[in-house]
Amino acid sequence: MVRRSLVAATAVSLLASATLAQAQTGANVLVVINTASAASEAVGREYAARRAVPPENLCSIPMPIDKTVSRAVYTAAIERPIWKCISTQQAYDRILYIVLTKDVPMRVAGTDGRTGTASSVDSELTLLYRRRTGQNSPLIGFVQNPYFAAAAPIESLKPFTHESQDSYLVTRLDGNTVKDARDLINRGSVASSEGRFVLDGHGTTEPVPERWFSEAAQRLTSQGLGERVSRDGLSTGFQRPRVLGYYGWSWNQADRALFPAGEFVPGALAGLFVSTSESLMADLISAGLTGAAINVHEPYLDATIRPDILFSAYASGRNLAESFYAAMPYLSWLTVIVGDREKVGPALPRLKLGAAADLSLM
Repeated sequence: MVRRSLVAATAVSLLASATLAQAQTGANVLVVINTASAASEAVGREYAARRAVPPENLCSIPMPIDKTVSRAVYTAAIERPIWKCISTQQAYDRILYIVLTKDVPMRVAGTDGRTGTASSVDSELTLLYRRRTGQNSPLIGFVQNPYFAAAAPIESLKPFTHESQDSYLVTRLDGNTVKDARDLINRGSVASSEGRFVLDGHGTTEPVPERWFSEAAQRLTSQGLGERVSRDGLSTGFQRPRVLGYYGWSWNQADRALFPAGEFVPGALAGLFVSTSESLMADLISAGLTGAAINVHEPYLDATIRPDILFSAYASGRNLAESFYAAMPYLSWLTVIVGDREKVGPALPRLKLGAAADLSLM
């Protein structure tokens, strides 16, 4: 039944898909609110109002407030109700982004390892479109991300539409406090085109991350941003401008002091090669971060967000969600993207460095 409905809607949706890339709006976003949480209600409704998300795109459903849920609870209390919110409107193709709010569960319990069944709620929801149209999408292990840019030139990365992608891009508004989650929205509205990209490989002798850091520096340099790239971490000799992008190999308590309040410019993104990074990234969000990749369990190195793709995509003008997902090899896995999906990268090569930028999708 679902598949027939999608087929009937295809002609209309494909005619519209060409315009989506130029004019993505709040109508393309589904905001998921956990009605069991006052925090979720507050964050979701503020986001919808600030981003002109229509009332029918607010998916308000009761869920557990637990961080981790079983597969059965995920399916019954999260996946099916969210699909109902989409299918009731026949919005299968109009919805491109799903934004989860604070206190929506984050993990699906399961077995560990590369062939395990554990995952993040967010990553499972990316495949909602595919699974609910009857396509095979195994729960064991990971699934290749069709939007992953791999080695393709960043100029070939197209805006996300369902014309070529049978998935959704899922982000969440979260943090240590309700204020932190709301601040993600505020920072996306006043994002800066200034700041440096810090690639911090201290603590690793692994050749793969070092190669990715080198490729990130090369890509940003080819985009005219070489003077704004630091390969030496947050050295005392490289204090300004502040940080627009940070990616590090390891993290400990002493490293947190490197990011006092105000170190990140509004719009800054970050990632870490750390197995479980929720509390670390939550601290950085409190310190001013706008977007972050979080691992809810050991993802393995090949599954981590690729810094060479992330920052290059962002600097070319892709929005936050597109930038992170273009750099994400796998879906149905262990990654969570925190941030306002609307926040658009500053298209830095087309700007005079340090100039203000209009970063709104609307």
